[in-house]
Amino acid sequence: MTLKPPSFAVALKRGLGRALVHLEHHQDESTRKVVWDALLHCQRHDPQVEGLGIWYLLEAARRTGILQELAPRLIQLLDEEDSWDTIQHVLLLGALGGAGDPLAVKRLREHFVVCLQGQGQLLNWLIQALVEAQGEEGLRFALSKLGWAHQQGLKAAQNAFSLNEAAFLMDCDMQPVIEAWAREDPLIQQFLNDCLLAKTVHKPIGALDTSYENISKRLEDTRAGLMQLARHATEQTLRRLAEDLLQETDARRLERYLLLFQRQPFPMGPLPLLPLARHDDPEVRYRAQRGLKHFQSSEVRKLALELLQDPQNASVGMELLTLNFQSGDERMFRDVLNQLVLQEDEDHLWSFLFELRQVAHQHPTPALLDLMAQGFEHLPCSHCRHQMVLLLKAHQKLPQWLEEEARLDLNEDLREEFL
Repeated sequence: MTLKPPSFAVALKRGLGRALVHLEHHQDESTRKVVWDALLHCQRHDPQVEGLGIWYLLEAARRTGILQELAPRLIQLLDEEDSWDTIQHVLLLGALGGAGDPLAVKRLREHFVVCLQGQGQLLNWLIQALVEAQGEEGLRFALSKLGWAHQQGLKAAQNAFSLNEAAFLMDCDMQPVIEAWAREDPLIQQFLNDCLLAKTVHKPIGALDTSYENISKRLEDTRAGLMQLARHATEQTLRRLAEDLLQETDARRLERYLLLFQRQPFPMGPLPLLPLARHDDPEVRYRAQRGLKHFQSSEVRKLALELLQDPQNASVGMELLTLNFQSGDERMFRDVLNQLVLQEDEDHLWSFLFELRQVAHQHPTPALLDLMAQGFEHLPCSHCRHQMVLLLKAHQKLPQWLEEEARLDLNEDLREEFL
């Protein structure tokens, strides 16, 4: 597969398999520059959900012929900044260390000690990298240094790492192993003592107060936590709050009231929300529109079709069609997708394709599933690509070309679908 330079840069940024296929036969200077940029700067749409795609990045470096240059370059850039770029550097060094690069391991260990004496923001990522590089030996080193930091009274070490996190990294209960290490290393015993002490002083979170009085009071001060409170409130409380909403005129308070009915249906049905869905205030308007997603209604469908006329609002329109879809809507969806692709607006493109998958889940028509496959290459989120492929597979509508590309995708779970 041969891609034009702009298409290659976009494909690599999104983590598409076609970028790696392209690199098998194209390693010119401009291509190398694009790969270096991806290695040194995190380009994930949502790294907390997707992960950083370390295997994919190293494979791109290998196919470009720059793998041997990578560790020295990363070591030069390593700092204590808590950014996704730095986290990516750390995890790449961990993978290089695991592949046998002693310089990467040495630098990770040194940087771990440096971070212990600073703010400690990268400690958990550094432990993950050390485990990737050296397995139990890397973990043992980190725990010993944490024990030393506890003895020194360094703030960075306080509650920096737990036995549960050790179990997660090693995929097994590590407490018996760590207790054995502690019998040989007093610094690890110090770490273990501090972990057990932290457990005894932990304070449980109190029960949520979902009374009408408490929620009404919270509405005065903040929007934080309102959706969670509404999820656990009684029907009677929600109805009283809905009645208050209909009397409210202040835009900021109105938006907070509407937050209560994002995950719970509005008790009086869709009609009272329709005027608010055309409110002058954009936040009120947006929250009212999203609150209508719970209802199947000709009026809600009419609003959804209006919103789809504007690509910037198309994702909300799609959300409203989850319960209001009709056969033939696929042609309109295709037009919106083509417009968003031309506009190169990744955020709106992602949100539209996310909602398209929700509609397809409820209404898996052949035309809608074909449109999902067309949208695969335009999804900036690799986790969402995996979810899309799962849906296509479930309906036996996964094209062969898409399966071949998915085998080299940045997303590990997606690649594993075809092992």
